[in-house]
Amino acid sequence: MKSPHPKPGVTETFEAFNERFYSLFDDPAVFDCQEFNILKLAQDGLKVQYSGRSRLSWPVWAIRALHFLKRLVARLRGGVNPFEAVDTRIRTQGLATRPWLVFDDGTFTLDPAGSKVPVYSQRLFEVLGRDQVTYLKEVPPRNGEDLGYDVSLPMYLPHEFWLSVTPEDAATFRALRNTVRRLRRETRFSAEACTWISISCYHMWMVYRIVRHILQTSTASACYLNCHYHKEGIILALRRKGIFVTELQHGLIAPMDIFYVYPPVITVVRDRALFADQLWVWGPYWEEVVRQGFEYPPSRLTICGYYNYENPQPTADIEALVSTRTAGGGQVILVATQTMLDAYFVDYVTWLSADLLARGNHSVILVKPHPAEGFTPYESLRACPNVILTLDPVSGLFKLADVLVTIYSTVLYEALRHHLPVYALWVESCAGYVSDILQTGAARRLELRQNPLDLHTESSPAEPEHFFSPFQPEMFLHPIAAPVS
Repeated sequence: MKSPHPKPGVTETFEAFNERFYSLFDDPAVFDCQEFNILKLAQDGLKVQYSGRSRLSWPVWAIRALHFLKRLVARLRGGVNPFEAVDTRIRTQGLATRPWLVFDDGTFTLDPAGSKVPVYSQRLFEVLGRDQVTYLKEVPPRNGEDLGYDVSLPMYLPHEFWLSVTPEDAATFRALRNTVRRLRRETRFSAEACTWISISCYHMWMVYRIVRHILQTSTASACYLNCHYHKEGIILALRRKGIFVTELQHGLIAPMDIFYVYPPVITVVRDRALFADQLWVWGPYWEEVVRQGFEYPPSRLTICGYYNYENPQPTADIEALVSTRTAGGGQVILVATQTMLDAYFVDYVTWLSADLLARGNHSVILVKPHPAEGFTPYESLRACPNVILTLDPVSGLFKLADVLVTIYSTVLYEALRHHLPVYALWVESCAGYVSDILQTGAARRLELRQNPLDLHTESSPAEPEHFFSPFQPEMFLHPIAAPVS
């Protein structure tokens, strides 16, 4: 089975999703499965609305037969078992004896020499020692495959059939199948919703098997990862291996989130629901937000400071291009986009471009797509003579910008550290997020037909220190501070 692909055009607000989701069952224990709980997988299935088939309804013998046939066909075509190569690398490079595991998603920036470095892991390597870390790329694939990973999970997902289905794998498979059947009987999820959940569970089982195999000889005691959701297969494998899991904040956290700030109902199952063992956040504001929820009790929530790697210098190419394009005295409006909101950004930038040209204003619009998007959704903007598309790291673009425009991206808060005026576009479907941001003072409201250069040009009133405490490297050497409550 290929990695499931989400359906396009899913536009339900997070607030509406949460209200609907929690109305569909009475007791979160209905999601219990062996020693864990699949509530988060149900959220994943309903939010993403996966297309494709799930083989979770198959008997285990049929899965084993399918895998046998796939191995046979692969060998006839000259294929080899890729897990043999990774097993050899783990053995010969001593990866199994390294005390630390670090997972990230491939998000990268450039160092002063122009080399790619991982945003979320570079400073961990500096503290822990790169030769003491087994560095793993998460699923799904995004970018940054050349960041020096020891193991890249996306490379192995299409080849999961090479792994034999162990008795433990089979037991977990049957338990997942039985839990989904229970959901069909004892909850108000539709048949279609249960199919989405089944696909999510089957995908999780595949990832779990791969990670379980890779870690089978590992003696690591602690792991860092930068997101707990969509990582349930990884976390289950780590838990069963007895490896302590610390989640590091990777982006914006808001009260209306699906996978943060859970309602009180989660309390009775949170230790089984495949959260990390603890969450470390950037600063006091984020700690306050998470404490409004019930997924991480206070003993498992800590401020570690802003651990992200950041190079504040723009690349020479983009700096020269912007300098040339603004030679007439124009300003630079940086627009940082977000996934699944490209229609709003294209519409706004197209209007803003025309507005600037009509005024004879020599300012340029620097459009920075989200790392998971690339240029494709924004190709039409190349027709605008005052628009520059760039995939350069946003930390360097801050230095070139006079103002930042986004909707509710994490970039909005990071811009505070560079004392930029920040504006949040008012989009009705994102009203909850934008309203929350406006209340913090981190940004000012901007309408979809409003030019930010007509508004205030001073930096936003919020204090950066409220969102980003200083990095505390010594914490990362001693992550196991408290037992799981």
